[in-house]
Amino acid sequence: MAPGQLRVLYALDVARTQLYHFMPVVIAGMGFFTEAYDFFAVSLVMDLIGYQYYQGHTPRGVSAAISAIALCGAIPGQLMGRKRIYGAMLVLMVITFLASGLSFRERKGKNVVTVLCFFRFWLGVSIGGDYPLSATTMSEYANRRRRGALIATVFVTQRTKLRYTAGPGYFAAFAFVDRIGRVRIQLLGFTMMSVFVIGLAAPYDQHWSKHKDKYGFAVMYAMTTFFVNFGPNTTVFVIPAEIFPTRLRSACHGIAGAFGKMSAIVGVFAFRYNENHVPRTLFELVACNIAGIVFTLLLP
Repeated sequence: MAPGQLRVLYALDVARTQLYHFMPVVIAGMGFFTEAYDFFAVSLVMDLIGYQYYQGHTPRGVSAAISAIALCGAIPGQLMGRKRIYGAMLVLMVITFLASGLSFRERKGKNVVTVLCFFRFWLGVSIGGDYPLSATTMSEYANRRRRGALIATVFVTQRTKLRYTAGPGYFAAFAFVDRIGRVRIQLLGFTMMSVFVIGLAAPYDQHWSKHKDKYGFAVMYAMTTFFVNFGPNTTVFVIPAEIFPTRLRSACHGIAGAFGKMSAIVGVFAFRYNENHVPRTLFELVACNIAGIVFTLLLP
């Protein structure tokens, strides 16, 4: 790289946090806000689909298919490339989201689900193409001192779809990601998630299911949610945008995100059909957290 280019990059790294740093935060953040809404809004209308087309209850297979199909589309979408497709993915997102909203008929639920799944697959492709670019764009605009916080700010925009128990975890990650460090926060998140999920799983049959201690259960679940977001849910968005070289940054971030979507698909199908065995499901989550700890220790 030419000396002049190195000087420009160094100037960006050491610059004070200024107004222009927040412009890409707003642009990428609004894109990420839209993506999060597109991904999760379908869960709000699942009951309406069941009421309209399936005599009041959506079948498990239909519910799983509608939930997972956008994730299936996101996997190839995240492997597509860089800035040249950024605008195209946003246009495709708008078109497919509107088309998803128009996927209805008076009676035949099967036709509705087929059309809805088709458009949500392409919606997933558009979201997958945009997802890694949001983090990559922000990492290249940010200065060294506040890079982690600025990238995390983009991710915080998706909290609007969550309950208030998740919000503090996002904001804590934003506040401490540049002080404590990304890897430490991720390790802390996986560890504390394991502790609280074990606290839910181990005494479930003897305590939680019999004594109806809904307040204690809610506190334990809220703490688990807090450490999901003050932990891997935020750091997996930040770390890939920083550890890979510039030429491969977006592609590698997309590959990392694609693996995440693959695990989400497994979760949608496996846990939906395992919902009557709560302790076993919770212990499976503990095993996933322990695997996360092991892989986090391998990070540079």
